[in-house]
This record gives sequence, C-alpha cells and structure tokens, in this order.
Amino acid sequence: MGKEDFFSTKKLENDIVHRKKTTTGEKVEWLKISWIHLRYSDPKKMYFKYNYNTDSFFLELDLKRSIRGRPSSNHYIEMDSLYPEGKPITEEKKKDLMALLSFVPPIHHGFYKELKTDNERDLGLADGDPEDEPNVQKDVK
Repeated sequence: MGKEDFFSTKKLENDIVHRKKTTTGEKVEWLKISWIHLRYSDPKKMYFKYNYNTDSFFLELDLKRSIRGRPSSNHYIEMDSLYPEGKPITEEKKKDLMALLSFVPPIHHGFYKELKTDNERDLGLADGDPEDEPNVQKDVK
C-alpha cells in the first residue's frame, strides 16, 4: 500500500449524519453490530445486522443529511489524500527499524531507508525565516 491508498474522511463526515435510530425507528446499538452491508446504489444508507444469520433481515440506517425537509443530493464525494507527502515517523522509530534491517529481505531495505522522519519533514518545510519555526531555539545573550 502506498500513500495514494489513504484518504481523508473529513468531507464524508461533514456530508452525513450520525443517526441513533433506524428508518423504522428502532434504536441502533452500535457496539452489537456484527454485519455491515453497503450498496453502491444507495451510497448514504447503511444496512446492518446484529448477527450473522443469513435468514434475518438487514436493518436500514439512513445517513443522509437533510436540510429542513429538502432531500440531500446523492453526489459523489471526491476524497482528498490523507498524507499527500507520506506520514513521517519519529527518529527513534526509524532508528529501531534500521537496527532490525538485518531481519528484512534486502529487496525491501530501500523502503525502510527512505522513510521520512519528523525532523526531516521539518527541515524540508523550513523555507522561511528560522524565527517563524516553532521548534527552533533562539540564542539569548
């Protein structure tokens, strides 16, 4: 998996409603849900069961946000990349991974060596004045 496989759900979260009751008025017991079924034809509906019994029916949960009786559109939501430049790791974690590199097949070494750390990311973004950087200490005399 690459960085292009991870998406931010922020736009989706803003476009749906967290419902507490099904379309038939039953209370949703979120922690007891065992089976979730999503349909391409109904992108803003969630179907679920509290068991794995194939004979029982799915309950329906409408997640559409309606504005005072106006129906919500079923438009496609373009999801943004979650980490467009990759997610950096800490220096300590990279150091630990480098220590374990002897246990990783050599074909994968490049992946681990190219991992970005928090400090490398900060250095790459420090194009402006060092005084603007929150982690830079100033010399006081």
